[in-house]
Amino acid sequence: HEYFMYELHRTYKNKEEIFNLFLNTVNQDGIQIIDDFKFLEHEIPSSSYKVRTGGKVEKIEKSRKIVVPSVTVDDLSLSPNQLSEGTFKTLALVYYIINDESQLLLIEELEVCVHHGLLNSLIELIKIYSREKQIIISTHSDFVLDKLEPENILLIKKEKGTQAKGLTKALTKNEYSALKEYLEDSGNLGEYWKEGGFEKE
Repeated sequence: HEYFMYELHRTYKNKEEIFNLFLNTVNQDGIQIIDDFKFLEHEIPSSSYKVRTGGKVEKIEKSRKIVVPSVTVDDLSLSPNQLSEGTFKTLALVYYIINDESQLLLIEELEVCVHHGLLNSLIELIKIYSREKQIIISTHSDFVLDKLEPENILLIKKEKGTQAKGLTKALTKNEYSALKEYLEDSGNLGEYWKEGGFEKE
């Protein structure tokens, strides 16, 4: 939590365009989870005393700046720790999907604490930004699988180490044809997985 707040504040101060893109993605113009996000800066005066040679006491006046993040939701000003875990996680995910400059972004279990409406928005955002960088998500969610194309699925198994195979390579040609036929005629990828379609893997 602290690291995300630190990164977000740095973007707020130094990358106004990126911060505004983040804000417009999460506020009422975007996925509508918050109304606004600000950082309020306060100067806090403080005093200290120093004893000089000869016993003379010198008062030293200082001030320090504290930064307080403030989130507006339905006209209420809240601190980030008053947000639900799902809302906070969604804010962080959106920020890193938009702002992370590496060529590879790993997201573990996107679906945890995020309701389906937001999850759908996050998946669409990932699809957009995956044109710029490789984004790999792990999931145990049939809902997430339903939003993906079979060519974009990797099956992971632990057998003599961890192995990852693309769905097209993990299945035989006949199995892959059967899967495509199933998807066209009767079901979706999440149902196929839940019914044991990938059990061999």
